[in-house]
Amino acid sequence: MTTTKSPVIRGLQTREEKLKLDYGKSILPYVPSEVDDFETEAIRYLKGEWESEDLFTMYRLIRGVYGQRQVDVNMMRVKIPSGAMTADQLDAFGEVVANYVPLKKGHIT
Repeated sequence: MTTTKSPVIRGLQTREEKLKLDYGKSILPYVPSEVDDFETEAIRYLKGEWESEDLFTMYRLIRGVYGQRQVDVNMMRVKIPSGAMTADQLDAFGEVVANYVPLKKGHIT
């Protein structure tokens, strides 16, 4: 019998802690540890440490990362509340594209 290490999921653990933040009535906050956790799990997946590709697929889809037809290409779904961004937010979005997107372009719908 083999045991598989569970995905790293830090942050709020109890229902009470989640209810304190009341995400239903506000914009979800940026949580740096969630980005760190995703990176950790992606590395584990590439090392073959996930039990199956299907489980990792579910993990990444819930987090808004979608595979594309092209090899090694993914789409990251970014939620923009009401479709409105400030100039500073749009600049930050552009910096992410400039620093992390191979073709230096994005598609906003």
